[in-house]
Amino acid sequence: VFECLKPRYDAFKKVGNGSYGVVCSAVDAQDAGARRVAIKRVSPWADDCWDARHTLRELRLMHLLRGHPNVISLHDAALRPGGSDDLFIVMELMDSDLHRVVSSKQVLTTEHVSCMLCQILLGVQAMHSVGILHRDLKPGNVLVSRDCRVRITDFGLSRCVVGLTADAARADAADNAKNPLTEYVVTRWYRCPEVLLAPHLLRKPLF
Repeated sequence: VFECLKPRYDAFKKVGNGSYGVVCSAVDAQDAGARRVAIKRVSPWADDCWDARHTLRELRLMHLLRGHPNVISLHDAALRPGGSDDLFIVMELMDSDLHRVVSSKQVLTTEHVSCMLCQILLGVQAMHSVGILHRDLKPGNVLVSRDCRVRITDFGLSRCVVGLTADAARADAADNAKNPLTEYVVTRWYRCPEVLLAPHLLRKPLF
């Protein structure tokens, strides 16, 4: 499937998969250093209004947060030629995620933990400063490199609750009114309290 991205990208290698589809690493032939990137295939990305809205929101938020050192970098996005319902999201490639690191035999010192936690908090601070709630922050969505660089990823459940402009604020308010925050989160261990305890019971967020 990824072959349709040639000649721009080549040397594909599967690195992960999930409910959204598959992630492969690849070489960007247009980059002078032949850097490797991660390419996430979302299929179907627009099978219905919910899928399309979910995917476009993720792209929008990644674009909004571009450039922050603790948020995954969005390089490109491309539709598969031929009218299929595949979308390819090209991002920065990292070595692993925090779930794999914690589950491995890798020794984590206090310095490792402090370094990674600090970067996670800086990433969350950056999101909150522009009104973005991640809503699915868990070890599997925290990417790490061998030198302990951290990137937060997967904004599929995220919402922008405060717009940067009046027009954006109105658009976000309208979107949230039509599509209220879902209470269901796939990885139950990491559900936030206001989701777990159903915010509509109190008619306001718990925290």
